[in-house]
Parts: sequence; C-alpha cells; structure tokens
Amino acid sequence: MYRRGALRTLGVVFVLTAVLWSFDRAHWLQWSSQSSTRARILIIHKRLPDLTTGCDRRLLALVQAFHFAGADVTYLSMPVSMVGMRPSDDIDTCLAMESSAADNDFSLKEPPTAALALSAELTSGSAQAPVSWMEIHPRNVFGDRQSHFCQRLKMLVHGVGVKNFDAILVAVWFWPFGGLGGSQHHSLAHQILPALRLFFQKSSSPSAKLVSISDDAFSARQLLLSRTEVDLTERKRMETAAAVIRRKEIVIYGAVDYAAFISSEDRDLSFERQFRERNLITPTLILLRPNVRVVAATTVSTSIGHADRKGLVFLGSGAVETNYQGIQWFLNNCWKTLRERVPGLTFTIIGKPPSTFSACRKREVHCTWTESTPFHNRTDSGVTTAGFLDADKLVEVLSQARVFIEPIVSSTGINTKAFTGFEHDLPVLMTTPAASGLHLENFPVPNTVPPDESAFVGAVLQLHENATAWEEARRIQRKYITALSQADLGRRDAVTFVHHIESTLQ
Repeated sequence: MYRRGALRTLGVVFVLTAVLWSFDRAHWLQWSSQSSTRARILIIHKRLPDLTTGCDRRLLALVQAFHFAGADVTYLSMPVSMVGMRPSDDIDTCLAMESSAADNDFSLKEPPTAALALSAELTSGSAQAPVSWMEIHPRNVFGDRQSHFCQRLKMLVHGVGVKNFDAILVAVWFWPFGGLGGSQHHSLAHQILPALRLFFQKSSSPSAKLVSISDDAFSARQLLLSRTEVDLTERKRMETAAAVIRRKEIVIYGAVDYAAFISSEDRDLSFERQFRERNLITPTLILLRPNVRVVAATTVSTSIGHADRKGLVFLGSGAVETNYQGIQWFLNNCWKTLRERVPGLTFTIIGKPPSTFSACRKREVHCTWTESTPFHNRTDSGVTTAGFLDADKLVEVLSQARVFIEPIVSSTGINTKAFTGFEHDLPVLMTTPAASGLHLENFPVPNTVPPDESAFVGAVLQLHENATAWEEARRIQRKYITALSQADLGRRDAVTFVHHIESTLQ
C-alpha cells in the first residue's frame, strides 16, 4: 500500500522521499549537526496517513522536512471525539477521572506495519532514528462521550508523554458529522489544544510550544462559498458553518504559541478580521508550506499535438463545494457562448459527481454536475460526466483533450488538481481563485484569468483554437513547474522552524 509509486496521486507529488529533494541530503545533516540540542516534535492528526488525500500527503511532507532538518519526530494518530472539554471542565478532574468501562475502550499501540514501512521510506538515507509512530486506537465507540475524551487526553498526557516534547503540532481540520450537510464541525485541534494549554499552565515542567497547522482557511472558505452559492438552503448552511468554525478557530488560536499555514493567502484570510473580533489572542503566524514536485508523465499523451486533440476537460470531486460551484458557474455563464463560437465543442468532467453522496440525495440539491444549469439531462449539450477513472482511462481522456480548465470561483487552501494537467503537458487554464497558494515570489501561476465570463471564454478560445498560443502556454507552464520544484519552500520553512525551536533550548 505504501510503495513509492503509491506516493504519486494524479500527477502531484508532495515530496515524501529524500531522493526527490532538489537539495543535497548532506546539507540537512551538516546543518542539524551544528545544533547541540535536537528538537523533539510531536505531530498529531486524527488518523494514520491516508495517501489518497492532499492534506495527509502535505502533512507527511512536513514530517519528512522536520526529520531531515535534524528534529526527532513522532507522529500520533488520535481520533476526534464527539465531545471535548467543556468550558466548565477542570483539566485535573479530567486527567484524574477514575477508571470506568470507558477506560478500556482505547489503547495506545504501534500502528500497522504499512505505517512503519512508510516511516522507513520517509527517512531513507538518514543517520537519525526513523520517525516514531503511535496510535490511540478506539476499540469501542459506545459509552459516555466525556469519559472517552478524558481517557484519550490521559493517554496523550501520560501515555505518549507530552512533557517529553519541545513542540507539539496539531493538524487543524474540521469534519462535519452527518455528511456534507452537517452543521456540527468537530475538530481535533479545537478539542485538545486548549486542554494541553491548561495542562502546561498548571505543570511545573517547561511548556512545549503549541502549534496549529491549518491545511485551509476553513471559516473564510465557507464564507466565500456562501457568497457564490445559488441555492438558498446551501447558502444558509455555509453561513452557519462559517460562524461555527470561526468560533472554534478563535479558541484554537488563543491556545497556541504559533499558528502555521500552508500559504500566505490562507494566513491572511484567517486573520484579516482579527481587528474586528474582540478578545482574539493573536499567536505568532508562520508558514509551513509543502514542497511540490511535478513528475512528467511517460505516456504517449505528452507527445500528442494541438491538431490531434479537441475539447475541454476538468478533474475534481463533486464532494468539494468549490468544484461543483465552479462547474455550475462555467456551465451557466460560459458554455453556451463557447458552443456558439466552436460548434461541436465538448467538455468532459472527471470525478465522482455529487450524487454519489448520501447528504446530497437527502437534500436533493447539487445531485449531478449539471444540476441547476440549462444543460441538465440534455444529450446534445456536449457535456460528458465521466465519473471516477482509473489511471489508464484517465490517461486516455487526457490524451484526447486540448485544454484542462479550472473554473473555480471561490477557493482557499492549495488546489492541486491542476498538477494532473501539468504532468501530462496539457495547457491548464485557471481562474485566479484556483491559483491561490501556488504563486511564487517572482513567478506567478501562468495561464490565469479572473473568474469573469468574458475573460474566461476569451482565454479558452485562445488556447483551444490557436495552436501557437497553445504551444506557448505549454512552454511557460514548463518553466513555472521548474521554478516551483527549485523553490524548496517546504525545506526553508522547516529549517527555520526547527532552528528556532532548538535555539530556545540552548
């Protein structure tokens, strides 16, 4: 499962093997040997790594970056509780809770062999000990929820031994229970970071630096989505979710020493309202950006020229609001004009449609990619929904398409779907929201236009109908990919952070 080949997903590689880094590994070890004290870092996430998700791949890239920066790294999988500590709860009472049936519901154990194999791959060639893996494993989800949380907290404090670490990073992610339409957004970071802050405040031991690492600007994302959502019920849900998540983000930020983000755009979005929010404690804001590599495809798709291709293609999951909103905007505002200008033009949508999710069926909105558009259930629209494709079929579709589009109207985080087009040397046309988080200081993302129907239609026609413009777009795109690979943003951020933590230990 954790073979090196499995670390590539849809063309984007978050660097997880030392041999892929563009810098000399000896540089890391030489740098780390200059420090007399090695930082001990604990990274906590709600699960063991899932390599099918971008957030987990980015987190693993950070694990590797810290390791090769000379830190001793431990990765802990800890499940999210339905209930965390309440404001009236006392940390001492929680940690001193008498044994009950719930105490037997969780166990601290070594993770499966696959995770250990991944650890060896992450640290290949290093003289340091490999990354340590731990898992607080739920054996039974029934029983008193509050005692479950306290039991997990006891295992974290005493079993894992939080006093033994110099920095504790908790991945921030909000999981809505009850499917995509759920309003209760639970977060492991929201549950344990305030508890750890209370524990260290009452402890006589030196306090570990507490760090939140956000893979997205979550409340800002929901608010932006609500402004572009056409369905009134969905819009209200998004507005409610934004308010709920923001309250929890404020609690998280008030508990940490550092708030880390994967892009400057997410950082700015998360704190742009800070002066309008009373009592918001602002931690030190830092960037821990992922290193990204694009591995060129070795299939025949890269050698097929402009004349032997036709049509547009999009890749993304209908479970993600940014994707189905973008497709609806494109179909409602651009597609008719494009078909009039280029008769017979086709558009292929790759990815699971929203109809595959129970919450969508229950709400009966956004149940297909063409929902709420003039092309719903029409066979003459030129729109094809291909669903999820295996690797061979994906290559076949990409070999036939002329332009890869990302018509995203609202977005945060890092959109990596474009890297599939990059990998296959297919011109990728993005809106400015889709390119958020991918710009380099001296090299903005190429082939990017505002989410304006006139601008987007014009850019599509230019790339699809003009062979010279198509080739030039590919040339600039290759140049950008090279610059992105050489930037080593993740390495620089990891070195800076580890060096700072170690300097406080001298």
